[in-house]
Amino acid sequence: MPWVLDYLSAHQSRRRKLHTVVVYIAEAHAADTWPMKFTVEWSTPKDLSERLRYAEACRAGLCIPDSIPIVADGMANAFNGAYAAWPMCYYVISPDKRLVYIGDSPDHSSAAYDVNQLFAFLDTELSGAP
Repeated sequence: MPWVLDYLSAHQSRRRKLHTVVVYIAEAHAADTWPMKFTVEWSTPKDLSERLRYAEACRAGLCIPDSIPIVADGMANAFNGAYAAWPMCYYVISPDKRLVYIGDSPDHSSAAYDVNQLFAFLDTELSGAP
């Protein structure tokens, strides 16, 4: 996933002003509910500890460094329900805890999202940050 490398590279230059957290949400194509015959395909997690293991496997597979926290949505999928994060979205929350940016692709496909839009927004926002 080239966007991951683009994001990680851009994150390095903004690291002092930017706190990134990855939220692992429900499996989009769980093997037992919507199999797609992907290289990596997991069944729906049975509990939070299993979802957390999936999140860590995702970290390893996408080469997300340990310096970026990865957390998992709860089994009730509250984060995904509140933010409609499936299949992939980017959110910017201001220091005063306001949602100030939602990055999503026009057709809700992670492959179509241009992360440069996120970087441009961040550069504008962070240009005035101490």
